[in-house]
Amino acid sequence: MSLPSPFWTERRDEHRVSGAIPIRFEWLTVGGELLRARGVTRDISDRGMYCYIEHPLAVGLQVGFDILYPAEPAGRESLMFRCQGWVLRCERLRNRFGVAVAIQFHQVLDTTNLYRRSYDRILLPSPVVAAYAGLHAVVRNLSRIGAFIEDHHPLPVGQKMELRLQAQEWKGEIVVQAIVRRVEPGVGMGVEFVALTSDADNQLRELVDKNTNPAEPR
Repeated sequence: MSLPSPFWTERRDEHRVSGAIPIRFEWLTVGGELLRARGVTRDISDRGMYCYIEHPLAVGLQVGFDILYPAEPAGRESLMFRCQGWVLRCERLRNRFGVAVAIQFHQVLDTTNLYRRSYDRILLPSPVVAAYAGLHAVVRNLSRIGAFIEDHHPLPVGQKMELRLQAQEWKGEIVVQAIVRRVEPGVGMGVEFVALTSDADNQLRELVDKNTNPAEPR
C-alpha cells in the first residue's frame, strides 16, 4: 500500500506536548472485520502522536480514533477530535508496543461534556443475554463498544472470550470477541468488544440509536 509521502515522515519541527491520554484505535480488516486496540499517548501534536498500545499494528495501517487534544496544541481550550491516520512505525517495548501515527485529518466532535463515554451506554429496553465460557448472564447495559454483564463470579481482568449476545428483537445472535476491562466482585464485569463483524457493529449501533437515554455512569 502506498501513502502520500508527508505521512511517512514524522514532523520533529512541530511542537509536541507530552501527556498520557487514553486512546482507542479502530480499523477494518480486508475481510471486513472491525478490530479495536486501546492504549495511552506519550506525546501528541496536530499532525501526529506516539502512543503505547496492547498489541502491534502493521505499518501503513489506516486507523480511526477519538482523542481529547490538550489545550496547548489545540490552540484554545481542550477539544475532542475524531481522527483518521496512518501507522508510521511500530516497535516492541517489553510487554507493550510503541506506535507512531501520522494524523491525516481530524474534525471537532460536538459534545457538551469532554469527559463522557466515547459511546453512550444505554439501559436495555428488553432483556439481552450474554453467553460465554459455557455460562449465560444478563447484560445490564450496552454500548457499541462494550457492555456490563451481571455475574456473581466474574472473569478476571484481561480475560479474553467469545461473547454471544442474544435478544428477542434480533435475528439470530451477535457474536463478538471481548476482553474483561473491569470487575466488580460479586456483581459483574465490564467488557470491551475488540473484534466483530461490520454487520454486528451495525446491529449494535442501531440498538443504541433507538434508545436515546444513556445509562447513568457507573
